[in-house]
Amino acid sequence: MRVPTASFVLAMSLALASCATSNYRFADRGDAPPDVQALERAREQRMELGGKQETLGEASWLPLVAIHGQFYGSPDAEMRKGTRHSELDGYGPIFMFSSSATRHYDEEQRLYERSEASGYVWGLFSSRSNHVRVPGGWRVESDTRALFGLLRWPSVNYVDKDPEGEPASATDAVDA
Repeated sequence: MRVPTASFVLAMSLALASCATSNYRFADRGDAPPDVQALERAREQRMELGGKQETLGEASWLPLVAIHGQFYGSPDAEMRKGTRHSELDGYGPIFMFSSSATRHYDEEQRLYERSEASGYVWGLFSSRSNHVRVPGGWRVESDTRALFGLLRWPSVNYVDKDPEGEPASATDAVDA
């Protein structure tokens, strides 16, 4: 069986156009949460060498087919002091399937907020969840949508323990 020349040229062009960039190699941890203490040590070492606020990052992509990014650094200005770890994945033609997760840590590197989102068939079906540490445990907001948001199932629950295994106590609560 012979591969048509046009298909071969297209496949080679996509492969050659793919790229990867990083200033830090993140460990392959599977579904486990990141080792924030190790990431913070690596970030502090880079800041000592560079003398400025540094974000650790790693990204790779194959045009219109797949993308993966992972970043660790300071949170946005509206968040409290600490650090943020973000991860993004997209697959399929023009990123038909996507998922993202962001974790916010306080100055003692304790998790206080975690957000996750995923989308399928460019948003035909999507889900989002946000876990926030509160004085009595965790507030878990979730929102599932179908048919580009025409059907929607929001929910808010309070739990003693975050599904990732982070317990909460009154002393760990987010300052109001």
